[in-house]
Parts: sequence; C-alpha cells; structure tokens
Amino acid sequence: MKVGQNIANLVGGKNTLADHGPGISVSAETKPYDLISQTQAWKDLWRHAKEDISQTHLRQLLSDAKRDASLTVEWDGIFVDFSRQRVQLKTMDMLFDLALSSTLGS
Repeated sequence: MKVGQNIANLVGGKNTLADHGPGISVSAETKPYDLISQTQAWKDLWRHAKEDISQTHLRQLLSDAKRDASLTVEWDGIFVDFSRQRVQLKTMDMLFDLALSSTLGS
C-alpha cells in the first residue's frame, strides 16, 4: 500500500472505510465481538513497534526526505503531517491494514 495515497483517500473521502459497503466486512480472523488487540494484525503491529520503532529516534526518521514527503497530505485546504511522528512507512501500512481488517466502520 502507498501510505500517502491511503491517507489522501481516507481524508479525501474517495476511499473511506464506509465506502467498503454497509460496513467493513469482517475477516475470517476477526469476529465482531473479538478485541482488536487479539487479532494477528494488532500483534504484528505491536511486534513492529517493539522491535523496530522503539529502537529508532525521530531525528533519524526526519533525515529521510522521501519518508517525510510520503507522510504528508493536503486536501481541501487541510494539511496533515504524520512525518513528525515516530512511524515508518511500514507502520502506517500496518495501521491501515489493522483498520481495514477490523470491524471499524460497521
């Protein structure tokens, strides 16, 4: 997934979670009554945060101009900048995967 495109789509309303039908379909792994923290997507994100992100300083991330550009979006006069957060592109992709695999929006 392209992070900038996902952010623009979500902010721009072109591909919001609600656009996936009356509600996001529940994956085989996630039941409506399951805690999101019990899903594999959550566990993968938790492991990524613990093993990769916790070892990375924001200064190091900010030195990557391509990353910074990929984590910003402007839509209808609103500018959103995730580059000042301690996230990698992989982190944002994992967050989008988590949202899409959950019952968020239903």
